Amino acid sequence: MKHALISIYEKMPYGLQNVASSAAGLRKRIIERNRQFFAFRESLLESQHLPTVRLQELQAHKLRQLVAHAYKNVPYYAQLFKERGLAPEDISSTADLQKLPLLDKSTVTNRMREFLARNTDRSKLIWNHTSGTTGRPFGLFVDRRVEDMWNALLFRHRSWGGYQYDRLRITFGGRVIVPFETKRPPFWRYNLPGRQVHFSSFHLSEENLPHYVKRLRTLGAEVMDGYPSAIHILARYMAQHGLQVPLKAVFVASEPLYDYQRAAMEAAFTCEVFNIYGLAERCASSGECEKHEGNHHHMEESIVEILDSEGNSVPDGQCGEIVGTSLVNYTMPLLRFRTGDLCAYQTKPCSCGRGLRLMTPVDTKKEDVILTPDGRYISPSVLTHPLKPLHGIEKTQIVQEDRCHFVVKLVQGDGRVSKHDLGELVNALQSLLGKEAKIEVDFVDDIPRTAAGKFRFVISKVPQDHVSSSIVK
Repeated sequence: MKHALISIYEKMPYGLQNVASSAAGLRKRIIERNRQFFAFRESLLESQHLPTVRLQELQAHKLRQLVAHAYKNVPYYAQLFKERGLAPEDISSTADLQKLPLLDKSTVTNRMREFLARNTDRSKLIWNHTSGTTGRPFGLFVDRRVEDMWNALLFRHRSWGGYQYDRLRITFGGRVIVPFETKRPPFWRYNLPGRQVHFSSFHLSEENLPHYVKRLRTLGAEVMDGYPSAIHILARYMAQHGLQVPLKAVFVASEPLYDYQRAAMEAAFTCEVFNIYGLAERCASSGECEKHEGNHHHMEESIVEILDSEGNSVPDGQCGEIVGTSLVNYTMPLLRFRTGDLCAYQTKPCSCGRGLRLMTPVDTKKEDVILTPDGRYISPSVLTHPLKPLHGIEKTQIVQEDRCHFVVKLVQGDGRVSKHDLGELVNALQSLLGKEAKIEVDFVDDIPRTAAGKFRFVISKVPQDHVSSSIVK
C-alpha cells in the first residue's frame, strides 16, 4: 500500500505534489497538536529550571511508577524479576538499576512479544524504526504519549535557539519529496499547514545547488533543520562562492555534527547551529542550548547511565557507553538499553543555569558522504531508509567501491531474507543512487569494526577530495 501511494505521488504534477505534501502536513499537525502535547510542553518549559537534585528526584519517582507497571504488565520483566528474586520496590533509584542486566537490540528483537505490555491498546501502537546506522535495522512499539513527549522536547530544544512554531522553516530530511528522475527545479515541496518547506536531500549536485540558494534567498524562512551532512553540502557550496542566506538558527540531528560542518553552516547562514541527539527507542536524548557548552540531558524523558566496557558506571568527565532507560514508554518499556553510542557527563554545570545535566557531544559512527554516478551528494543517513523494512539481518554495511559500484554487505540472522525483500532493497537503493549505479548484494559471515571499535555503516572508497577537500578532518 505504501509503495503504491509513493508511486502515485511520484506521477503527480508539481502542483498536486504540493497539495499532497500539505495534506500530509495537515494530518500530522492535527495528530501532534493535542492536549497531551501542550501539557508536556508547558511542563518541560518549567522543569528545565529545576535544580539538578530535584530533577533526579523526579526521575526516581517516574522510575518507580514504570517498574511497578513493567512488573505487573510486561512478561519479560515479570520473569526477569522472578529469576533475580526482585520486587518492584527493589528498583527505586538510578543506582538500583544496576540490579538489572543490560538490554541489547537482539534481545528485544528476538523476544518482541514479551516486551509488549499486556494492558496496552493494540489499536494505538506506533511502530518506530531506528536509523539503522549501527548496521542492523531495529524497531519497537511506542504510543502517542511517547511521541507527544518527544515533540514537546523538540519544541523546547528549538526554543533555546529562539524558534517559535508557525514560523517558516526549511527541512533537509530523508523523505523522498521530489522524484529522483527530476532534473530541473523546483527541488522542494511545501507543507503549508506546517509552515514548512521540504528541500530534497537527493538532488544536491553542483549543477542543482545554485537553484537551492536562489530559492532560499526568496523564501524568507527563519530556521532550517535536518541532517548535518546534507545541510553542510549546501553550506560548503555557498562558502566556495561567497554566498550567504541569513537565518535565525539551524537545528541538526540524526548524525554526528563535526566542527568543520558547524563552521560552514554558521558562515553560510550567519547564525548559530543547535545539535540534538535522540533515538527512535526514546530512551536517551540531549540537546544544545544557547550557550553551546555541551548537550543538556533531557532528564524528564529518560535516565542515562554512562558505563565502561565491563558495565560499570564511570566518573563524570570520563567517556563511556550511553545506556538509557525510558521513563515514558509504557507500551514497550526498555530498562538499561545499550545504545552503542559514547559520551560523558560533564564535571561542571552549564552557565545557562538550567538544572538539566550537561553531557559531552555524542560520539556515534562517522560515515562517508556518497557521490553518485550522476553527480549528486547523498547523506549516509538517507541510505538507511531502504534497509528499515528488512528483517532477519544482524548487520548491514554499504561500500562504495567506485563512482558506479556499490556493495551491500549483509550478515544474516536467525531468519532468512526473502528474494522479494532483497529485490525491494536493490530497487530502493537503485532509485536513490541512480540508474548508472551497479548494486551488488553480498552475504558475509561478519562485518568487522574499525581499529577504534567503531561500526561504519557507509564506507566510500571514492577519493574524498572529489567530494570536498574539507570533509575529512
